[in-house]
Amino acid sequence: MNISLPAKNLATAGKPLTFVDEITLRTREQDPRAKAWVSAEVWVRQKAREHEEAVAAARLKAEERKAAVETIRQKAKGHEEAVAAARLKAEEREAAVEAVRQKAAEQKDAVVLARQKAEERKAANETARQKAKEQDEAGAVARQKAEERRAIDETVRQNAKNRKSEKAVSLERAIETIAAQEMALTKAKAWVATEAADHQKAKEWAAAEEEVLQKAEKWVESKTAEYRNVGEWSTAKATERQKTEELAGIQAAVLQKTEEWVESKAAEHQKIVEWVAAEEVVLQKIKEWVAGKEEARQKMFEWAAAEKAARVKAEERSAAEKAARVKAEERSAAEKAARVKAEERSAAERAARVIALEEITLQILKQTPLTSREVAAFLGREHEQAISWLRRLQATGKVESTWLQRSPQHPCYHTKDHSSALAFAGEIL
Repeated sequence: MNISLPAKNLATAGKPLTFVDEITLRTREQDPRAKAWVSAEVWVRQKAREHEEAVAAARLKAEERKAAVETIRQKAKGHEEAVAAARLKAEEREAAVEAVRQKAAEQKDAVVLARQKAEERKAANETARQKAKEQDEAGAVARQKAEERRAIDETVRQNAKNRKSEKAVSLERAIETIAAQEMALTKAKAWVATEAADHQKAKEWAAAEEEVLQKAEKWVESKTAEYRNVGEWSTAKATERQKTEELAGIQAAVLQKTEEWVESKAAEHQKIVEWVAAEEVVLQKIKEWVAGKEEARQKMFEWAAAEKAARVKAEERSAAEKAARVKAEERSAAEKAARVKAEERSAAERAARVIALEEITLQILKQTPLTSREVAAFLGREHEQAISWLRRLQATGKVESTWLQRSPQHPCYHTKDHSSALAFAGEIL
């Protein structure tokens, strides 16, 4: 060993020198061997001091590592408590979600009940419409009987014409006509009021029903959106909980590795033994993988056969669906033809009703000239409809219009063969 440390480093190698040490040092400095010995002693003292500093540093690091391990343990414990609290909250949220689902199911039942009640209201409205139609038909029968009664009265008046003067007969006819018109007008007004009230009630029921259905649908949509948000939130929290558990596992693994490293390094031999065992496990896994691959290959063949059978069934189902579509198209064509026939029949019925009303209008105008408003009141129709009918009859030459003193603002309509009645009306006015 070549030691070339100077003698002056003796004062810095250990404790401060005493008087004896200084004398000894001065004596040894005169001998070369003593100088070498002193240099060796200084080097040994320096190495001892460095070793003590290294030991102190190692102890300090060990204490710091121990404190870090304790901190990690405390954090892991706190993390486990947080995970437990998160699990408890997740269970509470799942219970809340289940309660929301239960409420949604109850609301769906309520919506079904509301729709059922709406169907019942529709049936009631249809019954009311049927009754109104029957009332309309009864009114038509009553009007027909009134026409027959007026025809009988006209016959009686014609028979008594020879016994009475022309002026008295005309006066009596005018009085009876006015009375009949007033009675018909009263009945028409009552019928129109009843029809309007029934129509208004039906409209109110339909509006209330539509409002209830809209509110129910909006409530269901809002509850569905709320349930969807709660489900997404629950999924996110579950993912977060899973990540937290994984982090706790990682921290626990790090803690375990740190404790193993701090406790002893003798685990390397055990790791080698474990590695050999792991190699054997890997070899066993390879054998199992080969067997699993063969099994998967067999299952793949079975899956191909099943897929082929499924394709055959799908083709058969497609052919059946095609036949069903053809039948549905034929049924749709038949329904369309039936609808066309129904529309034609409805148009014919409307035309027949228009012709009947025109005939009634001609019968009325044969008796006395009337304005368009009087005709509309007598028939119980809209004023515009009465004007349209009168103009159509006037265009065909069946009706003429004349201005009379009793109606200076509106023309009076009468038939062409009713000149005597028109003259008499002029005389009365």
